[in-house]
This record gives sequence, C-alpha cells and structure tokens, in this order.
Amino acid sequence: MVYCRSIIAAALVASVAIGATTSTPSAMESAQPSATAAPEPKTFGPTSDCQKYHIFSVRGSSEPYPGRMGPLIQSICQGLGEEDCGYEDVRYPANSSYDGPGMFCQSASTGAKNGQRQMQEYSDRCQDSGLILLGYSQGASVAGDILGGGGGFLYGCDQPENPPLNRTSRPGSKIIAAATWGAVRHTANQTFNQGEGSSYDGVLPRSGALLEGIKQFSRVYRDWCHYGDVICAVGSQGNIKDEEMDPQQHWNYFEGNNSDSARQWIIDTAKNGGNVSTDDDNSANDDVSSQGEPEDQQDSGANERRIQGTIWVALMSAVWLSVWCL
Repeated sequence: MVYCRSIIAAALVASVAIGATTSTPSAMESAQPSATAAPEPKTFGPTSDCQKYHIFSVRGSSEPYPGRMGPLIQSICQGLGEEDCGYEDVRYPANSSYDGPGMFCQSASTGAKNGQRQMQEYSDRCQDSGLILLGYSQGASVAGDILGGGGGFLYGCDQPENPPLNRTSRPGSKIIAAATWGAVRHTANQTFNQGEGSSYDGVLPRSGALLEGIKQFSRVYRDWCHYGDVICAVGSQGNIKDEEMDPQQHWNYFEGNNSDSARQWIIDTAKNGGNVSTDDDNSANDDVSSQGEPEDQQDSGANERRIQGTIWVALMSAVWLSVWCL
C-alpha cells in the first residue's frame, strides 16, 4: 500500500510540475527584458538603397545639404514608412547671383542635368521604386527644370537649355509626387499652383515649351508660393525697392505648421500613385495567407498540445493506479 501511494504521489507531482512549466507568465515575468536585443533605431540620412519611395531633394541657394527641407523630408518618410522611404540630395553648387556674374545660371543648369541623371540612374537600378521630387527657392526652379526643361535669361545671365523628362518613360513615368516652394520660375494661375501667391509670376515665369513640359506632370505636381514672397510672387509687396523688400515670406515655408498641408498632400499622392509591388511580393503574401498561422505560432501550438497530452497521461496514470491499489 505504501508503494502504491508513492507511485500515485509521484504521478500527481509530475503532472503538476509539467503544468507549471506551461502556465501563463506572471506580469513580473512578462515585464522582464527579452534575451533578444531590440533593433537599433534607423538613422535618417541620404541613401541610394532601392526602396518603395525615394525622394530627390534640391536645396535652396547657399544652403547646406539638405537645407530647410530636411525636417520635412524626414517627416514625409515617417508618414510613408521609414523602412519604405529614403532620400538623396541632387548634387549641385546652389550658387546665387551674389556669388558673381553668371553663377546662378551655371548652378541651375548643373542642378537640372545632375538631377535628371541621378533620377535616371536610380530608376534604372530600382525599377519598382516611386520617385518624389522636392525643391525650394533656387532648388524649386531646378526641380521645375528637371521636370519640364530649363534655360533662358535671368539674373543677368543665360542658363543653358536642358530638355524635359519624358512622362511616358523612366524616370519620368516613375514620378509619383513633386512639390516646390518659392520658385524663381513660378508661373501665375496654373492648376498646380498653391498658396496666396498663386496669381503672381516669379522672377522668370515659364512660358512656351518650358511651361508645356511641366504641365505633363500637373497631376502629381504642386508649386507653393506665399503672398509677399519676393522670389515667386513679384509685385505682391507693391512697388518698392528691392532693398526694402521683406524676405520673410520666402524663408518661412517650413516654419511652424506652414508645410503641414504640403506634407499630407505629398504622402497621400505618393501612396495613391505608389502601387509598385512586384509579382514576387504578391505571391509571398498569398503564401502566408494560405498557411493560416505563421510558422512560429504553429510550432508553439503543437508544443503546447504535446505537453497537455503528457499531463493528461500522468493524471490518468494516477487515477488508474489508485483504482489498482484499492
């Protein structure tokens, strides 16, 4: 009888012990740090990696890269998903007319050519990526020249001509959003204009082929201009001397919440035009959905069922032994 009791006790203890190993962790246990190290936060900076969304940024005159647009670019990528979004700077001098005769024209021409080349190279390498083009001040005009073609006389010099992008072939066909602020070549009363300076011309408005070239992108392009901006809304401050003009309305596009509506438009437009999933991506998603539970969850469930079966066997053994020992 003592022997039977010992066996029964052992079976019951075993079942309790096994059950304890499968019990739900306590709140304290759940709060303990995982043995797996947390992933390092992503450092935001320029990249040439292939991603779903890739921003090309064209800074303003004399600004360091990426210029005033830096915080906005980061915020846009956060809205699009940081793992899916990156940016690179269009490489150009960003010289102004204050740097010497002809410097603006040389700078703008270099920016337009480099921008088109960078976009072409990226799009050839990353054919499924949606492209976003942003520019401010001189960079806004360079961005416009990238899209619609450039050239002409301004600031006392002749800017060499460059052709527009072709909307029907890469990289033009991959542009899913473009936005500019305070453009030298802002043109009054265009459907893509935004802001209270929309009805004013800039220092050198577009016309003819240069205007038609940029109109082909009007569905995905917006050009912001403040009333009182001495660069994109010439005459909006009245007939005053250049040295008396207040440049604040040209400088504050990205201060406070001034760029909130632009940010949201860029994100929404990019997402609507950014259906760049490949067939491989779709097939992978189909495979996951057909499996039901993910593999690690399936393994966890199978293990739990095996342990529960072991507990049941131990308990039944204890019951059978108690009957046998009677």
